[in-house]
Amino acid sequence: MKKSISEIILDSLAPEECYFCRKLGDSICKNCLKTRCNFGNFLSQPNTIISKEFYLSQRSGELQKIVDEFKLQSKRQNAHYLSHLFADFLNSNEVFNRNRDRIILVPVPTLSAHIRERGFDHTQILAKQLSKVLKIKSLEIIAKVSKTTQRGANFKTRQIQAKKSYQFIGEKLSKDKIYVILDDIRTTGATLNSIAEILLKNGAGEIWAFYLLQQ
Repeated sequence: MKKSISEIILDSLAPEECYFCRKLGDSICKNCLKTRCNFGNFLSQPNTIISKEFYLSQRSGELQKIVDEFKLQSKRQNAHYLSHLFADFLNSNEVFNRNRDRIILVPVPTLSAHIRERGFDHTQILAKQLSKVLKIKSLEIIAKVSKTTQRGANFKTRQIQAKKSYQFIGEKLSKDKIYVILDDIRTTGATLNSIAEILLKNGAGEIWAFYLLQQ
């Protein structure tokens, strides 16, 4: 991702260092990108609604820091590294490659208050980056209709909130396509399942999920 003038100035005053080896330069240096970033997990039939799930790692270590700084500290350039890490994993996965031409990304919408707080929609940025790298289509067809945040909520509360939080804003979906819900972190799965149900009700034939981290 191209850096803004303010980011370039900030880098000159406080240079980036690699999350893994601490070498000055980039958030993930080229060497670590090749040798230390072998992330990726694949789940087949995780439940009756979502048939496949792909994610990078558990929520811990350097990868969690990369995601948190992207999402919570407005470090937008981290979307570039995260999308390439995810793309490397997906490009090596036989199931993904076999179905690549059928896949359409559906980013989970972010709460408007969080967008105002951060100045950007992190999931939307990630979807655009991943769509560009993988050369697959991305559609914003799910809207957030609830102002309630799920931060700190328990499992039961999340399930109830998720069912009331989203609505479909697209046209009738195709049975021949695979609609892939894209999110940053999977905690209970309530958000993914709720959106999957909405997509299925509006014509989708198969639902997958991509997310960065598993809680």
